[in-house]
Amino acid sequence: TFAQFQSLTNAINFIQGSAEKGAEALDFLREISQRLGLDLKSTVEGFKSFSASAQLSGISAEETKRIFESVSVAVTGSGLSAEDANGVFLALSQVISKGTVAAEELRGQIGERLPGAFGLAAKSIGVTEQQLNKMLEQGQVVAKDFLPKFAETLRTTFQGALPEAINSTTANINRMNTAIFDTKLAFGELLAQGIFPKLMEAINDVSVPFKELIADVKLLFNQLGISTEGIDGFG
Repeated sequence: TFAQFQSLTNAINFIQGSAEKGAEALDFLREISQRLGLDLKSTVEGFKSFSASAQLSGISAEETKRIFESVSVAVTGSGLSAEDANGVFLALSQVISKGTVAAEELRGQIGERLPGAFGLAAKSIGVTEQQLNKMLEQGQVVAKDFLPKFAETLRTTFQGALPEAINSTTANINRMNTAIFDTKLAFGELLAQGIFPKLMEAINDVSVPFKELIADVKLLFNQLGISTEGIDGFG
């Protein structure tokens, strides 16, 4: 768990441009995870994919956070599981990467998880669902322009459900999972930075004379005409 999260942290540091900005991003993710009752690991994974795509498309870091938080409000308000929440952010990452919005992500991957997402998407840019469908077919919906409007519409639509949703069973299970996850991280850090290096040092200290002893034993056996095939694995 510690090793996996360390890889996630390194990726976010790289995307954000420095360890300091990466730490700020992780603080932001911890805050909204706790406040909204989201699973921290899934939230960080979703942000990693989303922010990487957003950066490549020219969306600023602050705008990326605003969009991510707005969609997170919708995720909590609609009671999505950690898996479905991650699916929404993965689909949004794909939308940004393509540059234009496709029906596959909007009606499929996002719409199947967030109720009424297609209608809200149409509302966000002031068109009917039929008009939006035609615009999608013609590749006229630019992701960079669409996502901030869509995210804000999601926020205003679902934020009324937050007072109940943030205290729901799903939200509290997510907080519990995050607490367990943090415990694993703390123990993993203890092993990685404290016990593990010392343990490896001790093993190395012991293994050197042990190997020398095995070599001497093998030499003695060979001199006595006894096969050392059975102890080759120790040498």
